[in-house]
Amino acid sequence: MNRTLFRALATVGAVTAYATVVAQPSWEICIDPFNTQPYSIAPPFASAHLQNELAQATIGFQGTVTYGSATGPCFAPATTVNTRGRIGFGSGNTGSIQSSFDDSMVYTFGMPVSPAGPWSYANIKSNTGIGTPVVSDLYGATPYSLAFSGASDRYVYTESTQNGIKTQCRIDVVGDATRVQWTLTNLNAAATSMGLWYGAWCAMIGDGGNAIQGFGSNDYIYIPGRKPAVVENRIIRKRDPANFPPFVAFAFDQENAYGLRIDTGASAATSDKNGNNSDSTTADEIVVGSAGSLLGSEGTANDVTSMPDFIFDQDGDGIGDVFFNDPAFIIKYEANTGQLLAQNQTRQINQYYRSTWGNPMYGSGKTVGGNQRAYTTVADAPAVLAQDEDGSGMNGYKKNPFTIRVWVDNVRSYSSINEEFSMDDVQITLDLGAGLSLVPGDVNVKTITKIAPRAMKFVDFQVQADGIEVGDLPYTATIVSPITDQNRNPVIIKGTVRASLTKKYRFEPRANLITSPWILTDSSWEHMFGWTIPADFTAYNWDAKQGAYVPSTSAQRAVGTWIIMNSNTHPTEEIRPVIGAKTPTDMTTGDINITMYSGWNLIGNPYPYAIPLLQLVGVPKANPSQTYPWARLVQAQYVSGAIAYWDPFINSYKFTSGINAVLQPGQGYWVRVLTNQGLTMNFPPVTDLFVPASQGVGGLALSRTAGNEYPQTPNHFRLNLRATSSFGSDQENYVGMVATSAEAGALQIYKPPMGPAQDVNLEIAGVANGQPSRFAQSIVAGASQASWKVYVTSKKGGNVNITWPNVKAVPANVKMTITDDLTRRTIDTRFTNNFVFAATKNVQRVFTATLVKTGNSVVVFGGATSVPGSLGSKTAASVRYQLASDALVSLRVLDSNNSEVVSLLSNSPATLGLNTALWDMRRTNGTLVATGNYQFEITAVVDGLTTRKLVPVTVNR
Repeated sequence: MNRTLFRALATVGAVTAYATVVAQPSWEICIDPFNTQPYSIAPPFASAHLQNELAQATIGFQGTVTYGSATGPCFAPATTVNTRGRIGFGSGNTGSIQSSFDDSMVYTFGMPVSPAGPWSYANIKSNTGIGTPVVSDLYGATPYSLAFSGASDRYVYTESTQNGIKTQCRIDVVGDATRVQWTLTNLNAAATSMGLWYGAWCAMIGDGGNAIQGFGSNDYIYIPGRKPAVVENRIIRKRDPANFPPFVAFAFDQENAYGLRIDTGASAATSDKNGNNSDSTTADEIVVGSAGSLLGSEGTANDVTSMPDFIFDQDGDGIGDVFFNDPAFIIKYEANTGQLLAQNQTRQINQYYRSTWGNPMYGSGKTVGGNQRAYTTVADAPAVLAQDEDGSGMNGYKKNPFTIRVWVDNVRSYSSINEEFSMDDVQITLDLGAGLSLVPGDVNVKTITKIAPRAMKFVDFQVQADGIEVGDLPYTATIVSPITDQNRNPVIIKGTVRASLTKKYRFEPRANLITSPWILTDSSWEHMFGWTIPADFTAYNWDAKQGAYVPSTSAQRAVGTWIIMNSNTHPTEEIRPVIGAKTPTDMTTGDINITMYSGWNLIGNPYPYAIPLLQLVGVPKANPSQTYPWARLVQAQYVSGAIAYWDPFINSYKFTSGINAVLQPGQGYWVRVLTNQGLTMNFPPVTDLFVPASQGVGGLALSRTAGNEYPQTPNHFRLNLRATSSFGSDQENYVGMVATSAEAGALQIYKPPMGPAQDVNLEIAGVANGQPSRFAQSIVAGASQASWKVYVTSKKGGNVNITWPNVKAVPANVKMTITDDLTRRTIDTRFTNNFVFAATKNVQRVFTATLVKTGNSVVVFGGATSVPGSLGSKTAASVRYQLASDALVSLRVLDSNNSEVVSLLSNSPATLGLNTALWDMRRTNGTLVATGNYQFEITAVVDGLTTRKLVPVTVNR
């Protein structure tokens, strides 16, 4: 069947067979304007549409729609397709405040009226055990047994039964997302495993109906950890769980990067305040490719029983080798991954289809366990601050100042019919990190007076960037609703605005590790900054072949360089413009190669925009006939997975790795090559969303968070070791334990060379590939006890302070000690928070760090002492006790018969370290006790386990 889109038919009149006149961008442009009955009469066409200001969704109820005619538009000849069970997605009438491009934008074909045919549908999968055939049923192939639009909340409900599987589908529009909840119930007598595939064609109309993408062309498809998808991709979680993408995004194009994000599992937006209990179901597979190949052709089957799910993957690596248009996806929750469920048992699958720009926290209210937020909030901030090439912006950015808008959506808890409740006096506070500030005259605390049930309201903050701070600039929106007791438990949205590098640098009056991406009229450092060497600064590169620092005289793209300021002539922080700098012209093409040698290499991002680490590609000299993306370089042990950068504010290294890691512009990075032969590394083009670019494909900015938290559980934990002198600190060092050797190996982080001006250094001895090595993070597997040699050096000498600030986060059943190998002094880190020693210049001091898991016996109490009370002088008795971790403490006074005299505390929060309690020598009824012997009974609850300690105390006359 030939499909052609006649763009001249950008608008059509009212559809006579449909009750509502479509007053927004619509795929009704593909309906023949001379067809007076494109929607079926018998049965009458019907679909249900949901919409708020930020999102919209439609599900077909019944009937058919006819697209095209013998000559078009879009389809020639015409195609008549069913609508029941088909789901579509789009943006709300407002969309992002950053642009009008996505106002009422539609994301999938057929929206907003008639998603239909093989373009957006679900297959219900079932089987009766391993090795049995998987049965596939089209949701909507049989009439609904029930279908309605809810009076409460903002949802549509449908259900039908096929092949003994009852399927209930509830669709909610919340904030900037459509939440689709599938409940599958086994009605068969035999135990059955149930699953679901859902797929859709991502054909978009934006810019008020003036722009079309995804119909005969490709969207801007981003898959975290991969280059932008221009060929088909099949990604299976069990093949590489660590690098399975948390989402896939279909954006209109790179600069107008609005569109659809498909979550593949848990995210901060769907989890509780502790990052747990997400109600988003983990997907087993996601496939990206052509709508016809994945979902089926409208010319051969209107109701596809089983998705074709075809890509041209000849070598089985999940990457096809054919360019495609009409982009589509399939997301899979396999039947054979779920347990066999007996008759009348259910499996629930929750999906989130979101905007590409929103930073939300979704509320589940009282309908879903785990995530108990009462309402939804969405922050709308620019994803990227782009370069100002024409001088229209401020401080080097194209759109600066800008708006950060915070929405509150009153659904799910206070919007049930006959139980509605308005949210009054909702307070929103915006806190801005370094590099961002409010425009003069604006305030950071604002109040929404009233939000009616099923309504959304917002506040706007006018923000400006200083053009000096580079990278992910943090902001925090705190939302407090008095009626939900949120004063003690507010909704907190944390996000960042990714700032590109402007043509200036900030220099601290010490060491700075930078890189220069600019095209320069004169690349010498002295000309670039208008300084002289050594009066103002000195510069050093790393010679990877020699393994040593060498003086640097000029900037090189893709190379990291140390700039050491002369503190006598430059005693304070300075902002320095770059003289003769032009923006590079190869950002959209990439193709910059650098040679890297065995050992440490100092590199830099060759562009003024961030690039994802996992998009780097290398060619090992040991295997020069094959290219390896970064993840495979790490898996094959050609490179270490973690890269290091220098934080000049704390004079210490920090590390980044994994699927969310990026090379920020202007920043130098250490990379350790593990192969003896070295390799050649290639830098990709810039692929961040919302970056102006001429290319037609690209990618989305990675997760805009402050960083990944390291989960601390009884089988997965680490202790942070820091060394600080009067001249600097070394902060990012860890020892820890995990369950498996594979995980332990992936978490090892090598220690980079000391910086030229670095004073204090802490490193952990270990072995890698049979060779002695030094690490910043050393993790062991499956052990109940482990020890490490820790080396601390100070170039200038003097007192060095070793601390372990995250001890509270380490599970309470782990005992941790630090032993000074010189003096043999041992410290229990639970009860002492630091160790100070006098360092000799350039002489390593050796310590032994030991971690011991104590099983279920939680170590809680350290020392405990009491002070007697005196009735005559009215001096209260007291008890002092040390806790090994935060705990819930109950404290009673017992007499000589172990009977309660008085209760002083009951499940009261107490903190790690020294705690004190006073007893006024009175009973519960207020009368004074007699002289004699008593006991303080201290009960502490940690991780659900209770520990009791008795401390004798006397009451004197």
